[in-house]
Amino acid sequence: MEISIIRRLSFYYIKFDAILFATYHFFCTFASMNNIARHIEYLLQRNDCVVVPRLGAFIIRHIDAHYDSIRRQFIPPAATVIFNPELDHNDGMLAKSIARAGSISYDEALQQVNDQVANLKETLKNEGHADLGSIGTFTLEGKRRIFTPKNKYSIVHTLASFAPIAVTTVQMRADDAKDSSNRSISRAFILRLDNLFRVAASVILILFAGLLCSTPITVDNANITYASVYPAVTEAEYPVAAIDEPEIDLLIADVDETPNVNVDDVDSNDDFIRFDSSDPYILVVGSFDSYAKAKKFMALKSNKDYKMSVVDMNGKFRVYAATGKSKEDAELALNDRDFAKRYPDAWSCEK
Repeated sequence: MEISIIRRLSFYYIKFDAILFATYHFFCTFASMNNIARHIEYLLQRNDCVVVPRLGAFIIRHIDAHYDSIRRQFIPPAATVIFNPELDHNDGMLAKSIARAGSISYDEALQQVNDQVANLKETLKNEGHADLGSIGTFTLEGKRRIFTPKNKYSIVHTLASFAPIAVTTVQMRADDAKDSSNRSISRAFILRLDNLFRVAASVILILFAGLLCSTPITVDNANITYASVYPAVTEAEYPVAAIDEPEIDLLIADVDETPNVNVDDVDSNDDFIRFDSSDPYILVVGSFDSYAKAKKFMALKSNKDYKMSVVDMNGKFRVYAATGKSKEDAELALNDRDFAKRYPDAWSCEK
């Protein structure tokens, strides 16, 4: 009886010891992997790539801001972690981080990394999966190690403050509007009424424009004021036909052999100015394209001192202030100092 009890106690002790060993092994494995995971996560906050010797490299893949049509949200820029088993060379970053945190040498830290990687591979081989803290999980498919990040949109670096923005699409608003039939009917009625008012206003505007264009407007041409540099004189003040100038016979000496006279040395003398409408030559002081303009020029106050007349020469209405039996006779008026000063561009021609 005593032997049976001892055997049972021995059996329970061995079983308890096995359970205790397995628990300790699991705790050590979890603690070691949790330790390396914390360092990898810390380094990924400041680097785009962290290499774990003899395992592979954890790389940050940046995700641009985009619209998720399924969730109907604008997703902010983010970053997720991917795993590349080909990059397994030791760059010293992970071992240096562990050495700084534990105040140990680089070789001791590297040995810890190698031990923890060996434990992870052993756990993965025995259980088919191994957890790497908040970074992700390894699973075994045949001989391949598959890494799955904890969250597809897991944010690292400084993007944690951004959150998705829910939006309401036009289609969603249309669907909501369909649920409210009373509002739809009221809106349709308002739109029809608005279109009716627009059509009525357009018809009234067209009728008013047609009435305005078809109604004749009387224009008083006699009272129209034209813009001109000459004094305001209406054309109605002038007769259509030319005014016959009175004939004045002046007794002047024969000037055929009169020597040239300097204008500056001769005082103003009307004897130089001959004006006889029967003379064949005239001294022109102005030429215009209409009779009205010619008469306006003659009506200027500055021209009142001289006798003037107008003659139509092939559509050009020329105002003359002196005449002569020859060009030389007509040009004698230029010997008058005041006349020459007032009309320096005067020229003689035959009627």
